Amino acid sequence: MNRISPRMYPGTWPVILTLSTLAGLLFYPELALVSAILLIYIVIFADQKRSCSLCKDIANKFSPTPLIRNKSIYIPVLIFSLAFLLVIFRDISLLTHPRFWAEDGRHFFEFSYHHNWLDTLLYRPEYQLILSNISALIASRMMPMELAPLPFSLIWLANISAALAIVAWGKSSVWDTALKKIVVCCIIIFAPRTAEIWLNANGSQYYSSLITALILCEPLLDAGRFKKYSFRFLLAIGSLNGVLSCLLTPLYWIKAFKHRNDKEIIIQALILSVGAILQLALILMSPKHAARDILTSVPLFGWITGVKALGLAFSTELSEYIAQIVHLTTTDGKMKTLQVGGLIFVAIWLSLIIFLASKLKNSASIYLLASYILLFVFSSIFGIGGDNNILFTQTDTGNRYYYVPSALILIVTMSLIFLPSAVRYGRSLVIIASLILGLGLLNSTEHFYKHPIKHPSWPDWKKEAAKWEKDHNYILRIWPTGWTINLQQKNIK
Repeated sequence: MNRISPRMYPGTWPVILTLSTLAGLLFYPELALVSAILLIYIVIFADQKRSCSLCKDIANKFSPTPLIRNKSIYIPVLIFSLAFLLVIFRDISLLTHPRFWAEDGRHFFEFSYHHNWLDTLLYRPEYQLILSNISALIASRMMPMELAPLPFSLIWLANISAALAIVAWGKSSVWDTALKKIVVCCIIIFAPRTAEIWLNANGSQYYSSLITALILCEPLLDAGRFKKYSFRFLLAIGSLNGVLSCLLTPLYWIKAFKHRNDKEIIIQALILSVGAILQLALILMSPKHAARDILTSVPLFGWITGVKALGLAFSTELSEYIAQIVHLTTTDGKMKTLQVGGLIFVAIWLSLIIFLASKLKNSASIYLLASYILLFVFSSIFGIGGDNNILFTQTDTGNRYYYVPSALILIVTMSLIFLPSAVRYGRSLVIIASLILGLGLLNSTEHFYKHPIKHPSWPDWKKEAAKWEKDHNYILRIWPTGWTINLQQKNIK
């Protein structure tokens, strides 16, 4: 067995990564871990010809061979099963002891309890959320009170499972190897700040938009009937489950134009178009849409990109630091500083978008980047974030709107690492993208396990249901604190 010599690996990157590992051990442990992993990657895998035979064998086993050449059915099953278990065991008590979360109980379940099934299916606080309506209908008609929240959790679980299944069994160039599938599934699960949308139907609309973006990347030329009709069903549900999926309709028409001979892509675009027209009509007829504050300040949008796009997806510490600058600048009344800083962040964000667009060479990755831009900009402008959406510059407000954009930008970053060798722009880009992706995944995973998705002071739903069984005038308390359900005067027609 040959000995590994430092002379085999000339260049500055090993030196830089060694220094960053040492620095990280002192100041930032996550940086140390990522740097150490990348250093091992360079030493062992970068030059298989001159490394030891054992390293060659390891490298060959993990070589990125597209799964379309591998007929094994076990890899997708294994990847999906492990991902599903990760989702379940984040907190399995949310399934064994289900609870209502905010709008699920206060709006949808309470409305369904007092109205007939048709009114329930057509109910919309502002726009159509069909999965919340279906959950409420099942909960109010088929479930005992102590298990009434369970349908909301199970429908959310089905939604995220669909996203994971698309990746596990998919053939997109973005996830056509086992390694890519594993990374993308991890991104879907661990993308930051999901506590607010975890295991509740109100959060399913965001996963529906993620599903719509994932389907956009899937080739349909040799797709079977099951895959085609499954995608049609998911797109129909997504278009009626909030407006975010509908935002991607133009991208589907662009794809249909590029593949004019593929009827299935046109059908997908038509399905989303019908849903988008219905949602737009419902919003225009809704008396509530006019009261929604929207973002009108470009500099403020810049600060939102700093907190939510640059910080939230990759570093919680960076996000908190930028948010603190906004708070101090606003408090001191330094509006000129706030405007200049915001414009600088806009320029940085646009530069990153242009850079990524120039480097990506396959249409699937470009579709993901375009989906990211549409969802991020729309959510920043029309999300609910206070006057002029200034609350979006805080780290703990409005993060549900940025889950999917964060996941998409992480997947796009991953696609840079696996660019075909013929179009790579040198090892530096791959290493930088690996470092950024590693930081993003570590940041997300740390938050995933450390950030609580429940609080000891929040009510126990079984105890609340027991109190209601004794007194039907009792006002039920749900999660989080301050939300209630009033089930007095049941009147189902």
